Amino acid sequence: MIKSILRIAVVAALSIIGMIFLFSVEQEKDTAAFMLHVILDKTFAVGMFALAAVLYKHWATIDAWFIAYKKLCQDDID
Repeated sequence: MIKSILRIAVVAALSIIGMIFLFSVEQEKDTAAFMLHVILDKTFAVGMFALAAVLYKHWATIDAWFIAYKKLCQDDID
């Protein structure tokens, strides 16, 4: 049970960090620094979302809570 809670917390934390970096606004006055920060922040956000998706896909096959969540979502779709 503790592993399931930690796995859910990891996926949630990665998603939240990704959203923070995705919606962050840069305050740089220099154009080059502004563009560098925008590109790095958005790339980091996409990386966080990708990592969360890969971990969810892996854990949805082995963790009981993720399996139950996936089944619940499939029941609502059908």
